Amino acid sequence: MDWSNLGGTGLEVLNFLLPVLSSAIVIVLSALAKKWVDKLGLERSERVDTMIDKYVGLAIHAAERTATKKIGGMELDGRDKLSLATRTVLGELEQSGLKGIGEELIKARIESYLEVRNPESKFKGN
Repeated sequence: MDWSNLGGTGLEVLNFLLPVLSSAIVIVLSALAKKWVDKLGLERSERVDTMIDKYVGLAIHAAERTATKKIGGMELDGRDKLSLATRTVLGELEQSGLKGIGEELIKARIESYLEVRNPESKFKGN
């Protein structure tokens, strides 16, 4: 058997397959990288949602306490409490390094939280 010719043929086949294989590897690696980035974004989004929910609960409690105790001589109605809770949540989020969270989103979360916890709450901004 003549092995000298086999090396040249093997190199030709390798020269043909190498670009095809490298393209396939790049496509697979790109897809894996995209999945990883998407997963990180989802995990971050879940953490932000959890943080918002935590701050909403704390802000509602603080606003209710302020209204009950009439802290600073203030008398708060539902709109005032909603406004105070919203400002509190936005302040906490900003202090945590999260900026650009919309006020309407926070108000909706507060109202949703109250509907689930206490459907007859007079805390609403209506």
